[in-house]
Amino acid sequence: MKTKMIPTLFVVITFLAICVSGGSNNMEFNREGKTLFKREGNVFNVIRIYEHNEYQNRILKYVLDANVPESLSQKFINEEIINKKQNENIVKEFNWKQFKGNNVVFVQIQPIGFKTEMELLNVRQEIEDRIGKRLTKSKLGEWLAGDLGPGGGNMLFEVNDMEKAIENVLETLHQNKLENKAIIGRRIYREKDDWFYEVIYPEKYSGKFDTR
Repeated sequence: MKTKMIPTLFVVITFLAICVSGGSNNMEFNREGKTLFKREGNVFNVIRIYEHNEYQNRILKYVLDANVPESLSQKFINEEIINKKQNENIVKEFNWKQFKGNNVVFVQIQPIGFKTEMELLNVRQEIEDRIGKRLTKSKLGEWLAGDLGPGGGNMLFEVNDMEKAIENVLETLHQNKLENKAIIGRRIYREKDDWFYEVIYPEKYSGKFDTR
């Protein structure tokens, strides 16, 4: 899905970890961390680092295979608690820096559970409108594009604060009982006009992310 490009700075390492608490209405949005990459061709090893306590960090490991255009394969590897003194070695190894570009959020409503494409289209349009208005009102971003594709109902938003924008997106999805049917990705740039989407919700996602 191609969209308009508006020059802006993209901060690589600031990232939000989000989780839904086991079927309850409690959703967490406010744990900040860092995302680090190691690149081997179009395969990216990823580590997300979050503060666990004064002396330790919680890290999540993933592998992203971006060889197939618009069809990311993401695999969650494991979760570890490490001593903060180990951070320096991780930063040295995971040192790939992406091209600077727009902060773009990709929200996809999965087609499972919808009886027809028209039903999915109507839901996507309604949620897309609500998210767009909420981001605009909060001065956090704006709607870019939307369509139906093989992966489901797709929505793109350009944002200026990734963490707060994701918080608003998830709150809107939760209010409409769609948080368990949604995948959220963020755009990662290899070059100015070459990107893929890393899944950031669900937190421990493994599988394909078809963004056509």
